Amino acid sequence: MGMMDLYTEEQAAEALTESIAAKEEFMKEVENLNGIIFLLKYFLATGECLDPEVFGIQSEEEDLDE
Repeated sequence: MGMMDLYTEEQAAEALTESIAAKEEFMKEVENLNGIIFLLKYFLATGECLDPEVFGIQSEEEDLDE
């Protein structure tokens, strides 16, 4: 029995939609991590801090308020 034998066409379409949405959320997190990694590497290389909000990264204090 194959995986598709366990799904109806409607269930498979719903699972596909959910999988695509989950992938998009993961990609957003990866991009966020890439920004954080860049900021940390820049700080270690130059000793200067860049504004994380320029890269779309909110500070932890703002996250706690939400």
